[in-house]
Amino acid sequence: MLGTRVQYRRFRAIVDKAPRNQKPLPKAEPIYQESLEWDDDGKEIDLKRPGKKTFSLENANYDGRFDEEGEDEDEVDERDSYKLSPEALAQVEALRQQDESSHEEVKKAESTALVKTERSMEVYGQEDDKLFADSEESLDFELTPMDLTDFGQFQTLNIKRAEVRVHEMTFEKGLKPSRTTLNSMLGVYTNALRLRSAEVFMDETFSKFELRPNKFTYRSMMQMYVRAKRTTQAEQLLERVRSEIESGDVEADEVTFGLLVDNYARKRLLRRALTTLEDADALGLQLQEKHLKKIRALTEKYGVFTDLISENPNAVLLASSRYKLMEKRKVRAQVLEYNRKIGKRFLLPKTVY
Repeated sequence: MLGTRVQYRRFRAIVDKAPRNQKPLPKAEPIYQESLEWDDDGKEIDLKRPGKKTFSLENANYDGRFDEEGEDEDEVDERDSYKLSPEALAQVEALRQQDESSHEEVKKAESTALVKTERSMEVYGQEDDKLFADSEESLDFELTPMDLTDFGQFQTLNIKRAEVRVHEMTFEKGLKPSRTTLNSMLGVYTNALRLRSAEVFMDETFSKFELRPNKFTYRSMMQMYVRAKRTTQAEQLLERVRSEIESGDVEADEVTFGLLVDNYARKRLLRRALTTLEDADALGLQLQEKHLKKIRALTEKYGVFTDLISENPNAVLLASSRYKLMEKRKVRAQVLEYNRKIGKRFLLPKTVY
């Protein structure tokens, strides 16, 4: 008898959860608000007309004493009072022309200085001293906004400053630059997306000072190619890195591989991304989480599971229910076990490139 009652209660609880069996919600109480309130001076304020006070006949026009024609005439008179005389208009026009001419002169002077700077790549004189007078040596820093009207010119001047420092260090003072110095100069080119300058600098300058590129050198180059959307050059760079890793000249870098994996994932090239990820795993590299975010989302979209990509660290927070999370983990474990049996790291549908 007791078991029957328990079963009845459970059944009744399930039936009550159905939408049509639920009790209707209580009716909401109407919100009542006085249309009038009082300000700090005790005067009434009409909430239906914000900013309009009921005691102000000028605003409310309750008595109808103010006609619209009189107000229009007052507005016209007020507009006429603000009109400038012909002499004042002539002065304003003269000031505008003077501002335009001065702006053109300043712009022309800046362009001329830039041309001189670009032409004298190895000769530095008094003009260059004036150009770089506001460098770090003055220690007189001001928070001035950047002029972005010609950002290319701004980047060119920054590159020129870095070239001046390298020239002073190597040719004038006769110092041998370190690999860190050359990588810093290379970073100036790569951050500005000067592809040709960066390639020439890496191929010629490093060998000129009897230095070899390291993993940070190739990391800067890979970041430049990915930002510039040059996938072909990035693949060629990775092939060069692989050959040097096999010969023992360069240490494997997880960021270099991760940048290309993330680039493939953004272009929805899942097969290439997983192949590159497999090569990185063969070298014992663990990619950073920011480089696995896109490829993880892409594999989950196509229902692909692989041990190359770990579970999302926020899987518990993103799961809609614990049941779905456990089911997903169960399916993942079964797929990984099947992949190990057939000797593969991942399986892709035929529709995936």
